[in-house]
Amino acid sequence: MDPLVLEQRIRNRLIEYVEWVVEYQAESEPRLGMGELLNQWEDFITRPICEANFPSPVFSADEIQSLKRLDDGWELLCFATPKHVIHDSEVFKMSEWEAFVACAAEAALTFHVRGKLPEGMSTQVSA
Repeated sequence: MDPLVLEQRIRNRLIEYVEWVVEYQAESEPRLGMGELLNQWEDFITRPICEANFPSPVFSADEIQSLKRLDDGWELLCFATPKHVIHDSEVFKMSEWEAFVACAAEAALTFHVRGKLPEGMSTQVSA
């Protein structure tokens, strides 16, 4: 597979993830639980975030910085969240949740400047 196509797909999944975080609390029936929401972050991110893992032109400098801020928010939320969450509403009351969602909203805005990239072929994108 073309490495650029793979990076574009990862970018698109990250966009979907930040959108999911922003919308999660408003969902009456979340498709997955809080544990999965938090654990899925590491499906796409190797921590700590290394800029070399998010190459230009697929990722811009602003996008990488927003991912770093989201990762910091994620870490604070995970550290503060009880190991076994019975109800999401427990997490929704936490200031760390609010900060995490705010970081996700900022990341979503940053990524939406350029939007999703095609997944079937590499494209000429500017960072």
